Amino acid sequence: MRRLTQPHEAHVGLVEFGLLPNFDAAGQQLILDAMDAARDLAIEALLYSAPGLAAPHIPLFERVGFQRVGAIPDYYKLQDRYHDRVLYSRSL
Repeated sequence: MRRLTQPHEAHVGLVEFGLLPNFDAAGQQLILDAMDAARDLAIEALLYSAPGLAAPHIPLFERVGFQRVGAIPDYYKLQDRYHDRVLYSRSL
């Protein structure tokens, strides 16, 4: 998790990590720890973005209160196929 750098968005943190299959419990704890660290840094909101094909771990973020706020169509190109980038946010 890192704080965004522009003064008008410095209250926002960006969550940047992926999760391997079969690591749901550890992944959820990592998300909760990132939220605690963000609060300690006086961050007020978190953003997370994921490839649309990363759907298996999205429920972990939703369980701790992240909500889907949008998508960027065809953001990723893998093996000649396009995939959306999905955006999630959570207020702290």
